[in-house]
Amino acid sequence: GNKQHMLLANHGIITTGETIAEGFNYLYYFEKAAETYLTALSTNKELNIVSDEVAEKTAQETADYPINLAQLHLEQIRLILDKEEPEYKN
Repeated sequence: GNKQHMLLANHGIITTGETIAEGFNYLYYFEKAAETYLTALSTNKELNIVSDEVAEKTAQETADYPINLAQLHLEQIRLILDKEEPEYKN
């Protein structure tokens, strides 16, 4: 199927991807979405949720994007790590 995440009670998340970059990207944006959702819930206001059609269209457009954004994202993270935390390579 098209599922990339599995949440395990009391254990955390398992994320998959066809490449390491894709798996990293899925995990990164899952965390950002969860953080945004929890922040929105903390306002105690009614949330405006997009329709399934809008969500599916957005997901499809992202999947069909002609540039490998996941690889570019991971390369930029590595450049930051090389500069700020070079010992990660050891």
